[in-house]
Amino acid sequence: MGLDLGSPQAITQVKYAPRSGFASRMVGGVFQASNTADFSSGVVNLFTISAAPNAKGLISQAVVTNGGFRYVRYLSPINGCCNAADIEFDGLPADVIPIAPDFVTSITWANGEFRFWPDERPVRVKEPLL
Repeated sequence: MGLDLGSPQAITQVKYAPRSGFASRMVGGVFQASNTADFSSGVVNLFTISAAPNAKGLISQAVVTNGGFRYVRYLSPINGCCNAADIEFDGLPADVIPIAPDFVTSITWANGEFRFWPDERPVRVKEPLL
């Protein structure tokens, strides 16, 4: 199963739910991203399902990417028959950089930049969202 997001997106999490009674068939399934429609190059593995998911509700998995991707897909494992009831890719436009809050102690705005402490890494934005 694949999806064209229309423009590059920074994927921040994937959510998935198995088809009822077939959760074990998702083990080994891989969520991938690429900027090539046929996934012939630049493929990034976002997450691999390592254990049978709980059959009740969506399971969320945070992912970290460097940059944005236009195309995403789920690859079913061999003999898995793509037994997914629901798959969701969440993210932000690629020009918005997601931050891992565990590493940021404060955020300041000055001269058209956000600065993230403790490393003072600047991120330029057009205007702050208030």
